[in-house]
Amino acid sequence: MPAESRFLDSLVALAYVAASTSTLKLATGVLILSQHHLLVLAKAIASLDHISGGRVLVGFGVGYLQPEFRALGVPFEDRGIRTEEYLEAMLAIWSQDKPHMMDTISP
Repeated sequence: MPAESRFLDSLVALAYVAASTSTLKLATGVLILSQHHLLVLAKAIASLDHISGGRVLVGFGVGYLQPEFRALGVPFEDRGIRTEEYLEAMLAIWSQDKPHMMDTISP
């Protein structure tokens, strides 16, 4: 991996830390929600929290760098409402047997 692109995926790196420790809290910093696939991210966070014994702390943000959104094809102007919708949906996914919010998520 070239030196200038040695940025590891935070959840993958934290899985390594979780396997190497037993009491250390695992924190992400800030994840920009609308730059991730909602269900994939919810599953990854839940999986990490499970294998670590509930030691995961996650920070979420809306983002501010327009070029990142443009590169991913995500509308920059919708990032606030999309983040709110994602947070509501993730909480439903994690706490309800049959969450029913997916039709409200912005495309």
